[in-house]
Amino acid sequence: MSHPAAAARRTRDSSPPTPVDTAQEKTSHDRPPRRLRDVPVWRESEAYTPLERDVMGYAEAMSLTPPEVGDELVDRPRTALGEKALVELTTMVAVEHMRSRTIPHSA
Repeated sequence: MSHPAAAARRTRDSSPPTPVDTAQEKTSHDRPPRRLRDVPVWRESEAYTPLERDVMGYAEAMSLTPPEVGDELVDRPRTALGEKALVELTTMVAVEHMRSRTIPHSA
């Protein structure tokens, strides 16, 4: 499953690692367990960069019914990622949102 912050990670991966990224304990997907545990509290968590929190807020707003994506939610990721990456992010959030609502899940 694609993570809504995929474009942000690709952009961030070229920067120096943060203490969160260099944590010794990693998951099988090479992500620190704290980042996974903190998804429900992403707004307050220091496990995420400001850009990642902006991306998660954007993805969350896109997933509301009806969507509640205001200019500020678009402007910050666009400024940080660029237009092309924002389009890619928007596409992936839409695809994952559609899949979660339309593809039957196994019990």
